[in-house]
Amino acid sequence: MGNEQGSVTVFAVALMASIILITGLIYDGARLVDNKALVEDAAFSASRAAAAEHQFVDNNLIIDSPAATQRAATYLANVGVNSVSITTTASTATVTAERTYQGVILPFITDTHQATHTSDILVGVRSQGDTP
Repeated sequence: MGNEQGSVTVFAVALMASIILITGLIYDGARLVDNKALVEDAAFSASRAAAAEHQFVDNNLIIDSPAATQRAATYLANVGVNSVSITTTASTATVTAERTYQGVILPFITDTHQATHTSDILVGVRSQGDTP
């Protein structure tokens, strides 16, 4: 038999590196999916919050742009998501949000997810079959 001194050490190091890599892929992969869901939900909720800021002007219900922009920005800041843009028209609010995730176990894994959602002023809830 040849000299096999240290072969167990090489095997143990390779095994530990594999375990850390697999654990990192599982943990950081799950957090990447979490990040995507958070950004999508935040953009949706912020656009709904912005659309809820409305006022009557000349007997028309319109979005109050400054209040809507402030409300959406505050909501995004509270949930830890960056605001890319918040735009309003008389009847819609569009929010684009993003957030970057940096891997915890595998720091070379990074992802910036961006989501955009548009909401209309909710005047009433319609049932299926109701006419607008």
